[in-house]
Amino acid sequence: MAREVSVGIHIAIPLWRLAAAVPFALLAAILGITPGGLGLSEAAYATVFNLFGLPLAISTQWAIAGRLLFCAAAFVVAGFGTTVWVVSAALQRSRARSAQNATQV
Repeated sequence: MAREVSVGIHIAIPLWRLAAAVPFALLAAILGITPGGLGLSEAAYATVFNLFGLPLAISTQWAIAGRLLFCAAAFVVAGFGTTVWVVSAALQRSRARSAQNATQV
């Protein structure tokens, strides 16, 4: 998803920089200091990208856009899953009522 964030915000970041920054950001996120690593992973991305020669403004923009796109994708998937679950439950209830009505006749 790191590459897609770069493409999505029209910033050309070499793949090796993305691959090198991801482990540091994941380590920062799992420290457990903030919920979900909020802020820590973004700071880690911005710092590592800055150390690799990207300007801090671009690094920070990429980190924040990455968090927002990841959260948006999670909400879309959760919404789809919830819709499938609700429809499935409604169909099961409908089938159960049909079967109950058929046995009563």
